[in-house]
Formats: sequence, C-alpha cells, structure tokens
Amino acid sequence: MSTKLPEGYEVISTNHEFEMDSSFRPGVYRHYKGGLYYAMTLAWANEVSDPRELVVVYLSLTTGAWHTRPYSSSTYDAWTDRVQIRSPERPQVYSVRRFQFVGPQPIPA
Repeated sequence: MSTKLPEGYEVISTNHEFEMDSSFRPGVYRHYKGGLYYAMTLAWANEVSDPRELVVVYLSLTTGAWHTRPYSSSTYDAWTDRVQIRSPERPQVYSVRRFQFVGPQPIPA
C-alpha cells in the first residue's frame, strides 16, 4: 500500500505553520461500524476557504482506499465525536465514539 497523500492535501509538521494538535494520535482506529483504519496525519485541505479546513488523512486497512474527515471545528471534535446507535443485540440507544483508537501499529507492508 502506498503511503502517499491523496491529491490536494499537504502534510503538517510541528515546525511548520501549524503546531500539531497534541490530542491527535497517528495509529489504527476502529470505526463504530467495525472497519479498521490507519490515521496517518493531520493535513490542510488545499481548498480556497478561510480558514482552511484541518482534516485527518486515513487509510482503510481493508480496501487500501484513502479518506479524509474534518478533524475539528469550533464546536466539536469531528474525528472522535460520539454517534448515537441502536443494534439488534442492544435495542436501547447508546453512544459510541465514531473512531476509537486501537493502537500505534504501523501500516502493514
């Protein structure tokens, strides 16, 4: 799998124009629907907007497809926000994190 960023995104480094948010941890995350993803980095979306949107760049460990998701906004953390769900095993509504950190495992070769 390639670790090259999708077109239109640039890596942020701690000595660049943005200091890396200390709450972001690169690594493997489990989506609330079960998929595993490798969150590689934070990046600025190269779009004409002010302010530019900060996104998480992540890779599906199942399909190898790249995705981005807004990292945060002024009102909530869009990466680990909570989702209200209900399942056949648990009929009452309950809250889970959209992406739950699993560990800092590297991208498989």
